[in-house]
Amino acid sequence: MQKRGFEDATSTQELLLKGERDAALLLQLAEFEYVPVLVTFDNKLCSQHPELIHNKRITVAVISSHNMPKDITLPQYLHEVVHRHVHRFAAQESGTAWRYTAGARRTRIKLM
Repeated sequence: MQKRGFEDATSTQELLLKGERDAALLLQLAEFEYVPVLVTFDNKLCSQHPELIHNKRITVAVISSHNMPKDITLPQYLHEVVHRHVHRFAAQESGTAWRYTAGARRTRIKLM
């Protein structure tokens, strides 16, 4: 994301949050001064923590693991999805979750 102009993009590893349980990670992100966007490949996160995401106004961009193209590797797929949709990640309304694929469309994930 930094290569696409989002200089303040970071990772859970850089934030020393890698390996945190989902709920603990979400609570840590909710404490940020500005609402961050959590970009994740964890397709179960939103169904397991919908109230927390909604109530704490956490913004989540889920890279879909369903129907991935078979002609590219996982790292290539992740790169393609981020490259295609990074501007949408940044523009998402706080407290929402959307699912993204390598295609042009995205799907809103119902939280509440």
